[in-house]
Amino acid sequence: MKLERKGLGTLILDLNPTLTVLPALVLGLIFSAFSGIGYRFGLQGVLLGGLILSLLAVFPTVAAGLFSTGARRRQVRQDGRVPAKMLRFLDGLAYAAAFLGVLLGSLLNLSPARKFLLHRAAAPFSYETVFNFVSWPILGLLFLGIVLYLAGSSAVLTKGEGTPVRTFGLSLCRVMQNVTERLIPWLLPLAAFVAAWLFGTLLFGPDSQRVPVSFRFHGGLTFVKTILPLVLVPLLGAFGTAYYLLRRCGRDCPDHFAGFFKRVLLQAATCCSRGRCGQEIVHNLSRLGVRDEEALVRTRAGLLWSSAATTFYIAFVCTLLLPNFSLAVRVVLAVLVFCFSILAGRADLPVSSAGLMLVILSPGLFHLNFSSFGVLGGLTLLFMLERYLDIVRTVANVLLTGVAVYLSDKLGW
Repeated sequence: MKLERKGLGTLILDLNPTLTVLPALVLGLIFSAFSGIGYRFGLQGVLLGGLILSLLAVFPTVAAGLFSTGARRRQVRQDGRVPAKMLRFLDGLAYAAAFLGVLLGSLLNLSPARKFLLHRAAAPFSYETVFNFVSWPILGLLFLGIVLYLAGSSAVLTKGEGTPVRTFGLSLCRVMQNVTERLIPWLLPLAAFVAAWLFGTLLFGPDSQRVPVSFRFHGGLTFVKTILPLVLVPLLGAFGTAYYLLRRCGRDCPDHFAGFFKRVLLQAATCCSRGRCGQEIVHNLSRLGVRDEEALVRTRAGLLWSSAATTFYIAFVCTLLLPNFSLAVRVVLAVLVFCFSILAGRADLPVSSAGLMLVILSPGLFHLNFSSFGVLGGLTLLFMLERYLDIVRTVANVLLTGVAVYLSDKLGW
């Protein structure tokens, strides 16, 4: 659907699932008003079954994305047409986002409300707990992801011998992206409906009088503590960083940049995909004075490197959903989550809700117990609002890409 906006031109609006998620949420909450707590277990089974089925599509998509990322990043570095300082700037933002996500997730995980919802005592530190209960699945995925990433990079380095492998990997990545993009418009409204039904049944159903008032209060508190950081931190971080750097470039730079880039951010919000914004970014950067050829090459590299918002999302959510272990165990898990978020954030997934596909892996990775309201409630919140959280991530990543390309041209990076 095309939307005409005065002063901004024509915007392409993706009606499904941008608008279809909202009625799905409303219907889910309405159904929850007529459902007792007994329905909770059946809905939990539906949610868990959906997660398991999603893994069948998610895992090959992420694997192909990691191979594609390794190949494309190596190719960009070999070509030498993109300033190394610009790439280091975007990499630094991703590392900072991962650290901030782990830090905030750990602080909120240790809060009294979080402990109340988990109903789980802290496990004592032991090497058996660290290396058998949690670490091996994470280490296995990290090792496999690193191997795939290096395989893509090596396919470019070996040139002639690696051409068939590189071609196959990039083709598989595009195919899996297309499959995922076709499934998401149907899966997101369904997931939002089931999640809203389950969340409403847990807190506001007719049998909720059996649940202590403090339980419902802390459920609402968890809602605020889970969603607000996922909305405010990426937006404030991206816009604050952009304003600070543009202000250092020149007093009029922020207003000049915002005047031409406002349309790009609105387009990013409507389509929820970095891959669909490339031409729009290049066009408006050209209007800002960046040469067409440089704008195209640097924008493609910037979209590939810019993953700070997605990395923060993965690090924060995975840390928030971790079981309540002792401090020594949590330090080990925090390091693993940091590495996992950096690797997963680099996956070349320019499709809608890429962050959700990566977070879906967390239940299997961390052996989470779905009978706990803390874990179940956190996942249902993400399913309910994923489409709108994806808008936040996309806008932040696209803004940082545009700022990096603009400053690399104006400051001569």
